[in-house]
Amino acid sequence: MTTVEQKCPVCLNADRFEIVPLGTKEDSVHVSCRRCGRYKVDSLCLADPKLLDGDRHLLSGFLRHENINGNPRYYVRSNVYSEIKGKTADDFDGKCLAILDFLFKESGGSNREVKLHPTTEYPVGYCFDGREFVHLVNELRESKLLEIVHCGTEAEGWGLRLKTRGIDIASGKRNFGEDNMAQSKNVNNFTINGPVGALQSGVGSVAHVIQNVSGNKEDLLKILAEIRDTAQKKLPTEKSSQIVTLVDDTREELALPDPNRRKLSERLSALGNIIQTTDSLVNLYGPLMTLLKSLGNI
Repeated sequence: MTTVEQKCPVCLNADRFEIVPLGTKEDSVHVSCRRCGRYKVDSLCLADPKLLDGDRHLLSGFLRHENINGNPRYYVRSNVYSEIKGKTADDFDGKCLAILDFLFKESGGSNREVKLHPTTEYPVGYCFDGREFVHLVNELRESKLLEIVHCGTEAEGWGLRLKTRGIDIASGKRNFGEDNMAQSKNVNNFTINGPVGALQSGVGSVAHVIQNVSGNKEDLLKILAEIRDTAQKKLPTEKSSQIVTLVDDTREELALPDPNRRKLSERLSALGNIIQTTDSLVNLYGPLMTLLKSLGNI
């Protein structure tokens, strides 16, 4: 008899996924997933996860935030994407704010250290995977909005801490260009109030999560060519081949009339994770990440 491994119908992972027994008969099932948290799912979707095909990373992130907001029983059905439309974050700013919002709530509004595992808890930032989560956390650290207390093994996790005593984010609102979208009366609280990508912490004091940078396809191709050339000249064959493959795949996507920005983001994030720990390429990490943030202009 063949045993079929039960996977989470949302993120499709089996790691620490379990069905929570309720002792009642109904058309839905309560489940618990290490990545998505707890939720209720239609029995048909549990039996056939293809019914939930779509932007699974957004649904997974939505469920994690529902958990932190005190709702571990959100009902996931085949029409779930229409239900959560406009309630998730699929851009750089929104994902950064989602991470900050999660840390604030998880820490109880203090600057207490919060332990996260990038390889399993990336949904808190509506990320595709742990690599994108690492990139966003590094951007927030460089913007001095949080600090990395320690980076342990996967079992130990990361220790992250907000750099302020609090953060006030208007839940579910993503229109960052709207003036006075969120206001706070507490001292040292961050309030979204101004142009896209700005977190304001006092009169005249603005910390940018993301700058409006100018970037284009030609600049990106030049950086990619330099990375590829340096890797082939200075790195062992195995590591060089990995980088060359990522560069060539990215070039191939860029050559299309309408490049898929999601694929570009994934490949550039993966490339960035490699070169930031490679001595001969680390000087190109900053320029590459700047261009990654300007994908909308490519």
